[in-house]
Amino acid sequence: YLKFNRPPHLKINWPQDFTKNSVEISGITDPESTVKINDSLVIVDANGNFKKSLEISTSEAKIVVEAKSPAGVVTKDEKVLK
Repeated sequence: YLKFNRPPHLKINWPQDFTKNSVEISGITDPESTVKINDSLVIVDANGNFKKSLEISTSEAKIVVEAKSPAGVVTKDEKVLK
């Protein structure tokens, strides 16, 4: 019961910089969670790993990563990449 209602674990491997027009965001969460990066659903594997490449069109990009447990509890992290 406690595991069901707690927020999912979320660890993000933030890129150090981005010089090209894309950046890869990856990390790990609870395997049963769903992950969205900038409101786009990302596939989580059986071990909880996820990754997604994002197109960056400006010199500054706000990235929002959200993990949601099956109970609807959310863990959220965001960063502005420059």
